[in-house]
Amino acid sequence: MNIGLLLLLGAVPAGVLIVYLLVRPGAAAVGALHLTRCPRCEQKIRYAANRAGRSGICPQCKYPLTLPSAPPPLEPRTGRKSIGLRRK
Repeated sequence: MNIGLLLLLGAVPAGVLIVYLLVRPGAAAVGALHLTRCPRCEQKIRYAANRAGRSGICPQCKYPLTLPSAPPPLEPRTGRKSIGLRRK
């Protein structure tokens, strides 16, 4: 077989893959991410800044909530003791 043909057959799928990865939906930068906690189970919830103010559902307990527009700083969970540093 011709080497040029083999290179072409290998380069076309690679080029298609690169173009797909660059233009696929969601390829744009997500932007800032916000963190909050579920008011019921205290599960950390991460969401894109553009979803602030919208309703959401906790992935753990399925509690419906409104994602805050300016998330408060995360504080340690109230139901657990803090765990110290690991020893080597």
